[in-house]
Amino acid sequence: MYSDIRLAPLLQEMKTRAGKIPRLAVLINVDERTLRMWFSKSEDQLRRLHQDSVEQIVNGATSLGIRVELFSQGPPLWDGSKSYEENLQLDPGPPPDLSHPQRDHRISFLGRKIASPFGASASVLTSTSLRVRFLARTGADVIVYKTVRSSRMKPHPFPNLFDCSDITPELDPDQRRPPEIRVGEESDTFRPVYGKIDRYGMPCPAPEIWGPDFAASKRELGPNQLLILSIVGTAGKDASDDELIRDFVKVGEYAVGAGAEVLELNLSCPNRSGPESVLFRNPRLVVRICHELGKLRVKLLLKIGFLRGKELREFFLETASHVDGYSAINTVPVVALRDGQGAPVPAWGAPGLQAGLSGKPILRCGLRCVQELAKTREQERATKALIGVGGVTTPMDVKTYLDSGADVVQATTAFFIDPYFAMRVRNFLDARLSSSRLTAEEEADAARFSWSRACGDLEKELGGNPATLRAIRDAALQDFVEWEGRHNSAVGLGVRRPESTPSIDDFKNRIRAKLSKH
Repeated sequence: MYSDIRLAPLLQEMKTRAGKIPRLAVLINVDERTLRMWFSKSEDQLRRLHQDSVEQIVNGATSLGIRVELFSQGPPLWDGSKSYEENLQLDPGPPPDLSHPQRDHRISFLGRKIASPFGASASVLTSTSLRVRFLARTGADVIVYKTVRSSRMKPHPFPNLFDCSDITPELDPDQRRPPEIRVGEESDTFRPVYGKIDRYGMPCPAPEIWGPDFAASKRELGPNQLLILSIVGTAGKDASDDELIRDFVKVGEYAVGAGAEVLELNLSCPNRSGPESVLFRNPRLVVRICHELGKLRVKLLLKIGFLRGKELREFFLETASHVDGYSAINTVPVVALRDGQGAPVPAWGAPGLQAGLSGKPILRCGLRCVQELAKTREQERATKALIGVGGVTTPMDVKTYLDSGADVVQATTAFFIDPYFAMRVRNFLDARLSSSRLTAEEEADAARFSWSRACGDLEKELGGNPATLRAIRDAALQDFVEWEGRHNSAVGLGVRRPESTPSIDDFKNRIRAKLSKH
């Protein structure tokens, strides 16, 4: 009866609603030991539970006001075991009918009103009008149609897509050397929830095919949804800058002819060796390209790879006056290894060959880049749009990106994990729109974000020598530990009343008070 319900994420959503496992056990009238046992199981193990237990989970979720249909399996949007060409022919079919319509958040973005600040980034999942239709109707409101060129481009040889292993770490934004990542086909060890690595090479059909399909995709959109077209110039390794610019203009003209009103320039493909693959490291050439594309009278976004501090700020300052916004980040270049007979071997044959890592492992890199872009945007008082991409696999990740300064948040790998991910995100965002009440976990996340900002502000205001900085950090840590203790005590009391989470200024004032006592 419930064979199509994804029980593991459903349990996590129930925990998020309740705040703590003991409170959840009380709310849904289940023994706490049994509930903890359920949380310890994988999705496959949960599916082997007795039907009565599964029914308890589903009934408990319903009693908490959770729309269980949001956690159904859904049809696969892409099959990594099939070739790129075979996948283009697949039809995911229509999404399920929603029990009630999604709310219109009326977000202002690029001079338009958008239904919500969530969407899907450019990828193979946005390569056909059928997939765009599916994503749009499940609640992805800002979608980027997969990168296109001025002529047909074949993909790299099959296979092109692998899942990461269960030991894949989250990348450290300060790590300079690309890590080696173990990959394989989906199994208990390798799953998209641990991350994905692809090596397609920005393939695309000829313009006479992608142009009409893009136009058909636009017709599938609902009110207050936006379809952006990702483009890239094509030129040989030894081609001049002028040749690459001319091809960018050529594909841009095709795009405008197909009905594109916003173009996203893909400046950062990890698995191409041509000059177009690392354009985000050449801001002067990017400016020249944007100058020519600007004559087409379309809005321009730049899709960049991960950049740090000074380099990112310099890129923004040099390009901002020529574009309407930024999308950060693209997949991160890594080396992928598969299990061999005696030792790991390169996943794509040649040693050292890089591919693009996406999903949960790159979340910290994406957030760091968006935070620094938002900070620079604020400092320069620049009204530039900012799309946050990279590592989004839960609705809470969407909130974290929005809190970090993104105007819109997009996902890719999340749709490999859960084709109905947009429905779950919209349910999360809609609930926040209709009520200001936060779950215990959301309160803690919001407080931690405000506290971190307060610490940084005070260090800038009062810092100057190591002793002062150390005093600020000690006082700040003491204050947060005290707040967290009070918060955990309140959660443990059972039914919780809405209470205001400390703001940045609240934390600053409390930390100052502690400093004044010493």
